[in-house]
Amino acid sequence: MRELERRIQEKRSIEATKKKLMGFNGKLGCIVRNLGQPLITHSQGGGLHDVGPTFGYEEAYENDTPLEHLRTTHELKRRLPTMEVLDELGNPIPDVEGKEWDDPNDRTYFGTDHIGWHFDGLSRGMHLEIKFEDLNKLLTVTFKGHEVYREEAGELYAYAPSPMWEDLIDRLYKIAQPMEMDKKMESRKEDIAEAKKMKEGWWEETRKKWGL
Repeated sequence: MRELERRIQEKRSIEATKKKLMGFNGKLGCIVRNLGQPLITHSQGGGLHDVGPTFGYEEAYENDTPLEHLRTTHELKRRLPTMEVLDELGNPIPDVEGKEWDDPNDRTYFGTDHIGWHFDGLSRGMHLEIKFEDLNKLLTVTFKGHEVYREEAGELYAYAPSPMWEDLIDRLYKIAQPMEMDKKMESRKEDIAEAKKMKEGWWEETRKKWGL
């Protein structure tokens, strides 16, 4: 039985390769990258999940005098978790400064990580879902609630060919492919502009250094 399944797997792998389905650079990857949305995970306290004790507002206020109440409020404010905000390049944005924005002593950082891509075809009238997970290089296709394609780390584990969902893949690929080409051209232009900028900066520095 295992030998039979192995031969079926090899046959299906050849078929999927010919149809350009396999790999993140194939049709499925192109669709999920350009028509899908990024999968984002949120983390607290760095890369690991870190949850501290509850604040205990009721207990803190139970026996406070007005002055103690004010001090307790200030202390609780300083212990509130705050989120680390990143700019477009992924660099932390500095905190707002001023007496109204004092820096908490027990700063808890929240971060986001990109872990893959997801495409949901329902918005296009298709009961089709494509998902890619970076960690295991897992690429799956679900059609009408059933998994019809599964690939992990470049190895095919499931593939049920059918024009019912493969025709939808071809239709989506015709939309996604030009978008992919446009992104590549734009990236190429940015690389050329950056190389030109570095060259000009080097030449200007050389002129200053040697009095040219």
